[in-house]
Amino acid sequence: MDITIPIILIFLGGSIVLCKLDIKKRNLKGSKKVIAIISYLYFGSMMTLFFWFAAINYLISILIFMHLVMIIMLFNLKERKSILMIDILVITILSIIFCILNLLKVTSYNNYLLLFIGICIYLLPALGYFDRRYYLTEKMKRCTKEIDATIIKVTKSYDDGEYPHRKIYIPTFLFYLDGKEYTFIDSKEIYSYKKFIVGSKVKLFVNPNGIKFNHPNGSDDIFFPISQNERNNVFAMYVWYIITIIVFLIIVLSKILN
Repeated sequence: MDITIPIILIFLGGSIVLCKLDIKKRNLKGSKKVIAIISYLYFGSMMTLFFWFAAINYLISILIFMHLVMIIMLFNLKERKSILMIDILVITILSIIFCILNLLKVTSYNNYLLLFIGICIYLLPALGYFDRRYYLTEKMKRCTKEIDATIIKVTKSYDDGEYPHRKIYIPTFLFYLDGKEYTFIDSKEIYSYKKFIVGSKVKLFVNPNGIKFNHPNGSDDIFFPISQNERNNVFAMYVWYIITIIVFLIIVLSKILN
């Protein structure tokens, strides 16, 4: 039995399950619900094509995958711009161009292009990891004032990372800075698999020059040193490298068997 078929079924089924969980978690309705369904089905379908072409035409497979990375990077740049993230986008676009040139046989440097594309793909998660570390370093440089905050509410949700079915707990903080009251929640960055206790005191680090909320659910000027999200990001990087190795083995085995 072709091993790509089970993988394809897993990705299609997984995209449907994740879509349902996301709609339930964010309570999406109307046009937002439709957009979420289309997005998940699109990404799920593209990933199935990615694995399908991995054993047939690796250049098409890489092209499919890289265009998904490009879409993700463009959305991420809307929320936060950084030099490393821009570098990732440039590498992705160059890889797409080289794939197209190779497919059209415009260039004769196929081996060099393949090597370049392979290195780019393999370095993408590492660049993303260092981008994250750079972001946290800059955030800690801004957030130097230590304050006491009180957890006034705990919201139960589900993890978007390696365990989509696992419950997470998102705290809402109340604190005062320069005589002004702030209520703060960041479900993307601050959550835990263990329950937070309502009424307990915690330490937050804030920007002494003023807090700027960059979106309704989070801020670049408030830092919570205990982050489950960081452990999840490292795990995601490991998964990336495992998947790239599996795909490489599929390509090599298909070439040997043929």
